Amino acid sequence: GSSAACSVGGILIADTVLGSKLSKDEVLEIATELEGHPDNAAPAIFGGACVSAKHSGKILTRPIPIHEDLALCLAIPSFTLSTKKARGVLPSQISVADAISNISGMGLLISAFYSGDYSSLRVALNDRLHQPYRKNLIAHFDDVIRAFYDSGAYGACLSGAGPTILAFVDKADEQLAARVAQKTKAFSGNWNILSSDFDRRGAFVEKLS
Repeated sequence: GSSAACSVGGILIADTVLGSKLSKDEVLEIATELEGHPDNAAPAIFGGACVSAKHSGKILTRPIPIHEDLALCLAIPSFTLSTKKARGVLPSQISVADAISNISGMGLLISAFYSGDYSSLRVALNDRLHQPYRKNLIAHFDDVIRAFYDSGAYGACLSGAGPTILAFVDKADEQLAARVAQKTKAFSGNWNILSSDFDRRGAFVEKLS
């Protein structure tokens, strides 16, 4: 995610210097070439959540609306986890059952975002392709997930390759982060609990006078 954001920022700066000739779709094409996939570049450019696919040499991206009542809460440990190490524990093959489970979860996730009914998020985020393998690299992973749910989160999961854990929460619940912090303070890892909103605008260039 951070590398994609940096790539997008660099492309926009270069484009601005050259006269702002690129559309957002063209920025995405370049960023995808640099990153290898559009998964993180698309939301960095367009904001919010996006679903993307490569088709006939082109990148097809569609935004997924996120209602204003939904926010994020992040549990960030003091230790780091390299993407290379996190990728190294993934299996080379997956079962049909696990693939079907994740496809079903994606459908539930998109439905929740569109409808504003977040009751299915816990099931939607029950990943079976990467989280079961990567969580073993993160001390107290299950404990932090449980702390989120016990504190009222709609759904919680590993953020990318980790080690940050994210949760979808009710924006109006201003004390949720404090409750999670209270529950996680005894865990090793010195977990920092932060509340965050979604960036719905996406990448832009602000010229300073």
